[in-house]
Amino acid sequence: MNFIDNIKKGVIHIGGNFGQAAESYGNLNVLWIEPIASVFNQLQKNIQKYPTQKGLNYLISDIDGKRYNFNVSSQSARSSFLEFTDHHFKDPKFSHKETLQIKSIRMDTLIRKHEINLDDYDALVTDCQGADYFVLKSFGEYLARFCYIKSEVMTSEIYKGLQGENIINEYLNSHDFELISNFPYIFNKTQRDNIYKNRH
Repeated sequence: MNFIDNIKKGVIHIGGNFGQAAESYGNLNVLWIEPIASVFNQLQKNIQKYPTQKGLNYLISDIDGKRYNFNVSSQSARSSFLEFTDHHFKDPKFSHKETLQIKSIRMDTLIRKHEINLDDYDALVTDCQGADYFVLKSFGEYLARFCYIKSEVMTSEIYKGLQGENIINEYLNSHDFELISNFPYIFNKTQRDNIYKNRH
């Protein structure tokens, strides 16, 4: 399944990193959310040429106002508010660069705070390095507004305290989303992207 081909309005992409998918999203409405300020600044530069894309600099969790120790990797796409495990430290290209103190916000709170019009978005992407379950929970009743969700899921505990694929599948199923496609990563068996479709 080509996920982007099924997006009719737009996508909220949490864990935006540098906005690598900006070109693929093109003229869709896109709201990028990225917690690391330095990475967010580069994201903003990368999406400037796409007038329908915008970004917000926040850490999303299922708890409002919690100050997290956010672990920044030398490879920014691995950064997470969950702790790294040996899976990462065994990689010679990996290093734990720094730990930032970042206050979290729930997505339902953020939606109200910024008066985000969910009519502009019919798809959700979470790419949150083990924290995706907590991000999904933070939407509360707003989760039902999406037609499709693409979520990174972990099949082994490569971050301490993560909730794995089965928990995410169960949670989304209980909110009327069915798993319709998954993509095993080529190079390892620790994680993949799953696509879920709203039954309604």
